[in-house]
Amino acid sequence: MKGVMEGLIVSSGLSAFGIIHDMMRSSKKGFEVQIFVILTIVTSILGGPRGNKPIATSELTHEFGPFITDFSIDIFKSLVKSSFNGTTSPENVIFSPSSAFRALLLLSLSAGDDSKSQLEKGLHIEGISEVGTKYKSWKKSKLKGVMEGDRLYRDKSVTIQDTFITLIGGDDIEEVDMSDAGTVGTINEWVSQITDDQISKFLDKIDPETKLILLSAINMKGEWTSGFEKKDVKQAKFTLSDRSTVTVPMMYKEDRFDYFDSESLKSGVVSLDYKDSPLKFVIFLPDEDQTIQKLVSLMSREVIQTAMAGLKAASIKFSLPKFQVEKKVDFVPLCKALGITDVFDPFKASISAFKSDKPLYVKEVLQKVVVNVDEKGTTAAAATEENFSVRGGATPFTCDRPFVYMIYDKSSGTPLFLGTMMNPNE
Repeated sequence: MKGVMEGLIVSSGLSAFGIIHDMMRSSKKGFEVQIFVILTIVTSILGGPRGNKPIATSELTHEFGPFITDFSIDIFKSLVKSSFNGTTSPENVIFSPSSAFRALLLLSLSAGDDSKSQLEKGLHIEGISEVGTKYKSWKKSKLKGVMEGDRLYRDKSVTIQDTFITLIGGDDIEEVDMSDAGTVGTINEWVSQITDDQISKFLDKIDPETKLILLSAINMKGEWTSGFEKKDVKQAKFTLSDRSTVTVPMMYKEDRFDYFDSESLKSGVVSLDYKDSPLKFVIFLPDEDQTIQKLVSLMSREVIQTAMAGLKAASIKFSLPKFQVEKKVDFVPLCKALGITDVFDPFKASISAFKSDKPLYVKEVLQKVVVNVDEKGTTAAAATEENFSVRGGATPFTCDRPFVYMIYDKSSGTPLFLGTMMNPNE
């Protein structure tokens, strides 16, 4: 699985393009504003190992777990509903709730007045004490297989409150000249480093009205504890939501997997472990008479926790399509649906931690995600088509129709990635 980079603009992926665009100066009756951009990058690999950079080994212990999960369900339901709007062939959905939450959390810590209260309510942290202290604890924590980082680039014309400098860390704030073409290269270099060179060119240009760029990045690597064999990748049929079929490379393995039959979701649940990691790749496969829309509508933090607690080792005849998905998510309408509106309004935004010669507001929130799931990081697949039969005693779990999946951190009880797979060939 590869990549997310988030910001306001928020973006993520192996190659984030058009991250800053249409950033026009707003003026009304002589009132002028400048742009605050937040970018989110998430890079993630599922399957085989890539690269040799060291990975943090201690478990994540931050205190935002329940809030991230509630926020992720809110966003996920909106995304899935939108994907089905007026079509029988919905697109795949994928986003990183953890990365989006982290970027918006930093925004809330820089905001004031109604801008701040709206963000806190949308993030489910309303009334929570010592949010800044909790963020600093999260930033210091490490999760094996995951590297996270925040970086704030400020134009030389912008000053920052000392309290916010202390919060984010002075080493993660860099003064730049946003009008200098070389600043693009500076930002791209940082992105390249934290994403293990998976994203080498994140920005093409910076709009001259942009005065702040906040980057929040996640780079995730995962190697299956028990991988798939190349010889067990076969061409098979995948039935889409409109009942048509496509041929996909299907990975097959019969082994013991953690399994749970969720009566409340009318879905089977299987999880795959990663080597020496608290992360799990979890699949919710709807029963034949269940739909993705209904499944997602029933999801909640409590339902997810019940499913994860109910997982037990069982003999499974398992098949999963190889897939790669690249998506860009516009978080502005999603945030507005949660009641987060003022920060996007040049006449209402209150971003009090930063001072400039003109007021600041958030123009865009974009997230770009690239997901790559394979057997062990390879791309080869056999050319034959095969249907799999089940030997006695093994439960079939055949992902040959749309399903929900997530990368779940069991140490904090939160999804790092959450998505629907509607068409592996999309």
